[in-house]
Amino acid sequence: MSSTLSTTLGNKVVRRNDKYKDVVNLLVYGSLDGRTGGLKPFDNIKDLIIFAAMVGMQFETTENVDPSSSIPITLGTFSGAGSRGTRVGQHDIIFMFGLLLKKDISAIKDENLSDSIALFEQYSNGGLSMIQDWLVAAAWNPLALEQMLLDFAMPSQTSGIQVEGGNPF
Repeated sequence: MSSTLSTTLGNKVVRRNDKYKDVVNLLVYGSLDGRTGGLKPFDNIKDLIIFAAMVGMQFETTENVDPSSSIPITLGTFSGAGSRGTRVGQHDIIFMFGLLLKKDISAIKDENLSDSIALFEQYSNGGLSMIQDWLVAAAWNPLALEQMLLDFAMPSQTSGIQVEGGNPF
């Protein structure tokens, strides 16, 4: 895929369920009320959404988007077009979800991208659900989430929380 999108593709949306607003506020803005505050592990919402999709895929957890209560981000935002100091080409990760899950190159053709985006949304919302559960168990302490992720990524090099059955706490 190209790192640039047509206007039509750039205007497609990637949705997340609004019920994860607290997760987004804490991990992107550093506080539960959405005001810039303390530790903020993610610079952008799109970075968190991609990370959440990878968590969802790793733990095979999906959740459908609630069309009546979802928040959209345009696919163009994920491409990084026109943004300074942001990662570019992240829309390709969304397309790769479709390719990986469908195991068919046609999944990344323009006419099929809505299906790939829908798959990505399901894994992303599933991952947001898991991350929310982890944060609740850690009393909304993002440092506990960071330690859990380190333990998961490098279990032989760290000690502490073990991930079993998708619940790190």
